[in-house]
Amino acid sequence: MDTALFLEQFGHLTGSPDGIQKLRSLILDLAVRGKLVEQSPNDEPARELLKRIEAEKKRLVKAGEIKKSKRLPPITDDEIPYPIPYSWQWVRLGDVTNYGNTDKADPEEVSNPELWVLDLQDIEKVTSKLLQKVRLADREFQSTKNVFYEGDVLYGKLRPYLDKVIVADEMGITTTEIIPFNGFGCISPYYIRWYMKSHNFIRYANNSTHGMNLPRLSTTNAQLAVLALPPLAEQQRIVARVDKLMELCDQLEAEQAERDYLRERATKSTLYHLSNSSSKADVRKYWGYAEQHFPELFDRVSTVEDLRATILQLAVQGRLVPQNPDDEPASELLKRIESEKKRLYEAGEISKPKKLSPIDNEEIPYELPVGWEWERLGNIFKESVYGTSEKASASLSGGVPVYGMGHIQNGSVIDRNFKYLPQTSDAIPKLYLQTYDLLFNRTNSYELVGKTGIFLGESDTRTFASYLIRVALLVEFTSPHYLNYYMNSPVFRTTQIEPEITQQTNQANFNGTKLSNTLVPFPPLDEQKRIVLKVNELMELCDQLAEEVEYSRALSGRLFDSIVYHLFEPSM
Repeated sequence: MDTALFLEQFGHLTGSPDGIQKLRSLILDLAVRGKLVEQSPNDEPARELLKRIEAEKKRLVKAGEIKKSKRLPPITDDEIPYPIPYSWQWVRLGDVTNYGNTDKADPEEVSNPELWVLDLQDIEKVTSKLLQKVRLADREFQSTKNVFYEGDVLYGKLRPYLDKVIVADEMGITTTEIIPFNGFGCISPYYIRWYMKSHNFIRYANNSTHGMNLPRLSTTNAQLAVLALPPLAEQQRIVARVDKLMELCDQLEAEQAERDYLRERATKSTLYHLSNSSSKADVRKYWGYAEQHFPELFDRVSTVEDLRATILQLAVQGRLVPQNPDDEPASELLKRIESEKKRLYEAGEISKPKKLSPIDNEEIPYELPVGWEWERLGNIFKESVYGTSEKASASLSGGVPVYGMGHIQNGSVIDRNFKYLPQTSDAIPKLYLQTYDLLFNRTNSYELVGKTGIFLGESDTRTFASYLIRVALLVEFTSPHYLNYYMNSPVFRTTQIEPEITQQTNQANFNGTKLSNTLVPFPPLDEQKRIVLKVNELMELCDQLAEEVEYSRALSGRLFDSIVYHLFEPSM
């Protein structure tokens, strides 16, 4: 199949990560390797074109319009990145263009209010589309500028803008970080533009920059860059084909954006109706719709995460599993928790429970099912305590592992990258974690404060740092998994945590007193267990969806890469 025809039917592969961007890069790589359009035996070969370029340079030197340039070193075999057609020539950019010889303009020399004043920000990264054309009347300048003329190539030499290249359609001035140049009238500026946006040239430019704060491509390194030069007639055919295919990419991009927008609207609408349905019948209806359209609605990792959040919200609102009138109501369960805490205090096993204020009706975020109760977290847990502030060491052998802020991830406590305290530390054994303890992130960035994880390891083997709060539960009366799900739900985040976060410089904080006063939608114990089973089941489904999304995108990416390889492989 003709390569260009094949590319026009490439849309189905652009669902891979950065698919359209990869397609643009592929088009340019094919173009500058001589694989995008056919060669014609009637074209004047590039070696003849070089003779005309050399003659034009001599004429301009003789006329005093340019200075005689230094002879650049011959191109070595190591510099040639790939084979090119017989009628092409490898040349140095500085041998065939006037790169580096630029007219200058000072502020006092420029007065035309309609003069084009170009800045790097006016050019879109990746596509090199001109985003805006600003005139002198709207962009005055104080420092010296480069002058450019119609037909000049305008190249942004500053990293990370090394793929910003346009061709001027009128005269103007620009920042000195943009270099205007041309090919002595014997090379298509549009071909040079596309060549400088090809993968090989961008890689060369990135590897050749200098400077720490604002790395840039020096004039010398730019002049030394190698350019695959086709016959002039073929350059023009290449430019026409590339322009057409880039328009196709624009079209694919617009269609993809429209599909993504419609899909996102459908996904948000489905999740909204799931979260705000007034009855369990409506929840079942919208859940059935979601199940029927999983591949379309949840084809991004972000939408799968939105689905997880919706599941948790339904769970803690009492709309995920049916209520059972035979369950012991939460009001009775709370009485038993209060009685047990009193017994533990009298036995000297816990500190005296703090008396918390009654819940005001204005505090209640939403109405609960029959049998549930709103209660303050401090009245439910056995006790809470801050972690140790003692300095831990990553190199201590045989010490006690210490959990820190980074160990709380996705509702779990992660066992890796530990620091350690000695067994003789004062924090041991009173701050040993017990199985089913919850660890609450009280100090971190704004987004991470409030994240909670459940400790499922062996009791008396781990401890935790002062940035965390341990919440110990009466597990015979409270499901730790239910409470962990609630404390990681959007409801807990938006109604209980965010309104009370305090921010100091780069750190956000939420103290233990505030944590004790947060509200918990407390179901009967048997219903807590049913909720946990259902959430576990649905989270496994989300895990499968996420894996399928990643696999599908990775497969599409590998297919794309494989096609690219086979297009290039014969000439490698």
